[in-house]
Amino acid sequence: MPHCEVVARVGGKWMLTMRANDELAAVVGRDHRASGESREVEKPSRLVFTNNALDAAGEVILKGLTTVTFEDFGASSRLTLHTRATGTGEQVALMLTGMEGWSESLMNLARATAA
Repeated sequence: MPHCEVVARVGGKWMLTMRANDELAAVVGRDHRASGESREVEKPSRLVFTNNALDAAGEVILKGLTTVTFEDFGASSRLTLHTRATGTGEQVALMLTGMEGWSESLMNLARATAA
């Protein structure tokens, strides 16, 4: 991820650039921008934010809403992620396959925090 800005408070904006792996980049290009706004920040249990994919001109082509909840289990925690997206255009179907990035990111987080 070559660029990431986050203001984690209600109304706070975020923007990032994701870099696709070689397989996906061959189809849809290497770098993809996304942006959104924090809707709910309930420390330490819940985050809700818009999650929008942008085209090269900065126009929203995929609108999403993501909810992340955290449950404390003493020595461990459970993170649950729900995301929905709608959009139009020929790249949208390919971008939705890129939602695998959530799984990859969460697996990396699990490895990084394993005891």
